[in-house]
Amino acid sequence: MNKLDTWTDEQLVARYQETGCQDSFSILYKRYQRLIECISRKQARAVGVDVNEFVSALNMAFWRCVRRFDAARGSFKPYVQTALGYKAIDLYRAERNRRADDVDNYAISVEENEYRRVELRLDIMDAIKTDKLTRHVVKRCLVGYSISEVARELGVHHWTLCRRLRQYAEEVKAV
Repeated sequence: MNKLDTWTDEQLVARYQETGCQDSFSILYKRYQRLIECISRKQARAVGVDVNEFVSALNMAFWRCVRRFDAARGSFKPYVQTALGYKAIDLYRAERNRRADDVDNYAISVEENEYRRVELRLDIMDAIKTDKLTRHVVKRCLVGYSISEVARELGVHHWTLCRRLRQYAEEVKAV
């Protein structure tokens, strides 16, 4: 057992900041590796991307936390937990925004033949001409959001969305 294993997080951070001791950083990383992986799995599952993207970004955020930490402002654990949580939220939102932007480009794909592009564009435009709630749900569902996720985003119950989509489907069948 290494004598560094008994040191507090703040002592390890201070040693790393002063001397660049890789053993200090390694011990810190081992202590927080589980937290990084847990946050990464949770957020990657929620957004539907590979967990390694989140792990990589959170590892970088952890490294920045170790470099920037100031012991005079508080203890290390809450600081790193907050920083990792905020970074995970930023990554989650960035992925959601990227998917939402893909909706706008979805119907205008250059690789598809002209007939398929026109047909797809008309289908999307028909869906978008409905009320605001249905338009939002249709756009989000096209990029992979679940009904529950969209409901949470809009602040309504998921059954409200299900009911509205059923009404919309009946309207489309009637036409």
